[in-house]
Amino acid sequence: MTPQPAPLSIGQLATETGERVKTLRYWTDLGLLQHERKESGYRMYTADSAERVQFIRSAQRVGFTLGDIARILSLRAEGQKPCTDVRDGFWQLNADRLPSCD
Repeated sequence: MTPQPAPLSIGQLATETGERVKTLRYWTDLGLLQHERKESGYRMYTADSAERVQFIRSAQRVGFTLGDIARILSLRAEGQKPCTDVRDGFWQLNADRLPSCD
């Protein structure tokens, strides 16, 4: 069995992802990032949090709002596959940028 990577502090997550601590706190407060608190009160993030940060940034880059991203992540957490929602949302957001086939 592969050992679990050690949890990351918010500073370590910021260093690993290149994102600001303030932004990570904001996303955590919105429920986009999951964390546990140590007895000392520090937020500790799992190793997959770095992947989630990358997803959030990528989704924002193509036009998804944080509300859209929260909905997508919620569907995924419920065991659903939000691919259709992501695809449809992408096309709606970018319809005016895509060339017409007429």
